[in-house]
Amino acid sequence: MSPAFFRPDVLSKYRADQDKYRMTDNYVSCRNAWDLRYRVNDANQISAYICDLRNLPINEQLHWKSSNEEPKAGLSQNTITTDFRGEWLSKDEPLPALKHILRTWHGRQTPWWKLVDQSALDRITVPVSESRDEWQDSILILCATIVDGFEVKHLRKEIKARGGDAQDSLRSLGLLRLLTGKSENAQPDKTLLALHELQRLRSRGGKTHAVSHGSSLAQEVKVTHGTFRAHFEDLCTRLADDLLLIQRVLTDNESSEA
Repeated sequence: MSPAFFRPDVLSKYRADQDKYRMTDNYVSCRNAWDLRYRVNDANQISAYICDLRNLPINEQLHWKSSNEEPKAGLSQNTITTDFRGEWLSKDEPLPALKHILRTWHGRQTPWWKLVDQSALDRITVPVSESRDEWQDSILILCATIVDGFEVKHLRKEIKARGGDAQDSLRSLGLLRLLTGKSENAQPDKTLLALHELQRLRSRGGKTHAVSHGSSLAQEVKVTHGTFRAHFEDLCTRLADDLLLIQRVLTDNESSEA
């Protein structure tokens, strides 16, 4: 169980070929061939255990060896808790907590949101390198999974049932703001800020936009949060709060109708 430490870009080859490789929060695998658990420490290094690395094919071992470096920090406290103490984490990490909400919605077949891509949740991973492309890719798939999954017809029906005006010009996030803003006795434009930030990030930083525009956006994020990883995890935490608010508002209405 001795760990070795690697540069974050050791994972880049697997992110770039998701037809061949499958990545989750702490695992990477080659279909029907091998799998490897990995962890991320507080210095944004990737760690893997020697006992796992020795089971990789020789070409994969050489790939990992090429990114090997001295540890800049030890194993994270969460890794020590789960892997060595055999204990559950007292608090979920931001992305797994967000995924849990979405998986719960999918399992319950909620009428207001659908999981469009069955493999999408597994493919959303926290960006660990300082690659702008990796961060943008994570934002794009996160936004496509969450925002594009909301059912506009159902949201319009909910608003009309409550005596509201579901304007034709409003899309999912606008409709959700009407629902949650009214329920929370707050101004609609002050709710669901994380969801709207996610949508703005997709609009401003998407692959179809100019490189200079994406660079400016990335610089803003780095100034505010320090790293892409810190920004992404903070965003996931706030997104989970938004989703729980939506769930509470729509579930309360279902209970009152029953």
